[in-house]
Amino acid sequence: MELIADDTVGQPADASFLSVRKQHHGGLLYEVNSVETMKWLMEQANMDAFVRSFGAEAQIRVRPWKLTFPNVPVMFTPCEKEYRALERENGWTDRAVMVAHWIKPLDKRKPNQRTAFLLIQFRTDEAANAAIRDGMLYMGRRIKPDRRKREVRRCLKCQHFEPAHLAAACKGEDTCGTCGSKEHKTQACYVPEGPERFCVNCNEHGHASWERECPTFPREGSTSSMPCADLLVVPGG
Repeated sequence: MELIADDTVGQPADASFLSVRKQHHGGLLYEVNSVETMKWLMEQANMDAFVRSFGAEAQIRVRPWKLTFPNVPVMFTPCEKEYRALERENGWTDRAVMVAHWIKPLDKRKPNQRTAFLLIQFRTDEAANAAIRDGMLYMGRRIKPDRRKREVRRCLKCQHFEPAHLAAACKGEDTCGTCGSKEHKTQACYVPEGPERFCVNCNEHGHASWERECPTFPREGSTSSMPCADLLVVPGG
């Protein structure tokens, strides 16, 4: 705080860092003492001053506020033009939408599917809270975000739910999530819906490892909640 004091404006009198934690990818996660300090530090000029004082290779990465919307028409195309149109239709601030993507891969959709789940990452808590409170308008349709409990992660390498882990830490074999083959990845699988699909979690044919119909699909999880406001400083990008 002392290093950036001369290059910033409007610093809260009690602004301070409470803790710092090293992330698995090498970045540093800083916790500040208040929402006011966080908002002050996130102003562009203040972020620039912080980065200059921290080190030439440092970058600040803003953690997004993620919401999932069900029943979004599949005609929506995740791109900059659509993001800006969503902001105008909903009265969100410019660049409030960072990115959006469909939960299920496009090639896994059923024939004639008209709607799907869309994950949107918001840049600000104001826009995310507005979407939670009022829903999202898209082509005259108001869509409320999904508020169900968060489900346990599935490893995208070995396809197992338990023990809970991510692909980066997986010691298992590369396994296709659709047919169970170890000769190709899920994205390269062309096995159609039906008995040829195989689930590695219940060891049964008829459905894929990623399908919710699986009897072993975890349905208990922590209640979905908004993340805490923070700064993620990533050395070297």
